[in-house]
Amino acid sequence: MKKNVPPPQEKELKKIALASSVEKPGEVAFYYGFSPIETPSINAEDGKRARGVAKSAGIQDDKEEAYELQEKARLLRLYMEEMDAFPQHVFFYYEKPMRGSGRRRGSNFECGLDVIGSSKSVAEALLIQTATAILSEEGFENIEIAINSVGDRESLSRLERELVAYYRRHIEELPAPYRQAFKKDIFEILRTTDTKLESFVVGAPQPLSTLSDMSRAHFKEVLEFIESSGIPYTIDNHLVGSKQYASQTTFSISGEREGKRLVLGHGYRYNHLSRKIGLKKEIPAVGITLSWKRAGKHQRATVVKKLPKPKFYFIHLGYNAKLKSLPVIETLRRSKILVSHGLTKDKFSGQASTAENTKTPYLLIFGQKEAIENTVLVRDSKTRFQDTVAFASLPTHLKSISKA
Repeated sequence: MKKNVPPPQEKELKKIALASSVEKPGEVAFYYGFSPIETPSINAEDGKRARGVAKSAGIQDDKEEAYELQEKARLLRLYMEEMDAFPQHVFFYYEKPMRGSGRRRGSNFECGLDVIGSSKSVAEALLIQTATAILSEEGFENIEIAINSVGDRESLSRLERELVAYYRRHIEELPAPYRQAFKKDIFEILRTTDTKLESFVVGAPQPLSTLSDMSRAHFKEVLEFIESSGIPYTIDNHLVGSKQYASQTTFSISGEREGKRLVLGHGYRYNHLSRKIGLKKEIPAVGITLSWKRAGKHQRATVVKKLPKPKFYFIHLGYNAKLKSLPVIETLRRSKILVSHGLTKDKFSGQASTAENTKTPYLLIFGQKEAIENTVLVRDSKTRFQDTVAFASLPTHLKSISKA
């Protein structure tokens, strides 16, 4: 294993090499708790399995979705092979495309972010916040999120039934070429943006109306996290992933540069993919792919050869504190203060145990009281001495004690 980038994992990994150096996007991701890894290679078995899923979903081999499925299949397989070394939830950052996918590196810079092992809404929020920070550092402005949810299996089944019934009732309104497409994949009714079919699509059942109670609560939490970070978003009913592997949240991200608005990334949950590729258990996972053409001062890559070791572990207590955690971590990132965190965990004991196992010198405890008062409790792990520090003074305070 290459040693320049300290792993957030608690044990040494055997088959996943950590990156020896990263470009600026990888550094930003690292500050949010993602492990920058060397781009994995897709083996023949994972490629074959993923292509089978792509075919059943009606995706051609040369489409981006097909390549992406191979990459996600590889990550899921690696996760299963390394489960004894991983904590419950892992965060990967890697440059794309993966070797063995059959896809060549283009003129755009591309990277992937994936959270594997967590079904919690904060996983989507972490991806979106990290992606926003990466794109901001690359010079994009007015970044916005388009988002939707198709829910869990129960929600997807209900949506499919209602779309089929709607299609049958209104089939005479459709031009012949569209009838075959919609018959092949009923969700194409929602994906199509053809203005000729606008009235037909608008009248169709919408995903948010068929969500189960659990899925509705999950999506509500995702939106609350986005709002707490101050990221503009819109609900886009056209964002519907494949029923073969996508579930819950689907989103895209756009930004402006030189007066042009560009789509810069897309992401979705793929909880159902693990079983589709032959794994024995369902593994909750969510990922985002970012792609952009570098320009101006960002045209030349800034390579970071050594990233710092975390001196602080951020512990949240309660949902309200978790909601306000991402803006705190972003403030610290901008001040070049690295913190580890357990945002995908809920219990204090699990977070404190990780901090103890990784021998992190200081704890940053953020509970309900601190969330209301805009403060953080800073505790020395050895002496147990602690201070209550206001948000505005937190970066200065942490820098001073880390030098002591």
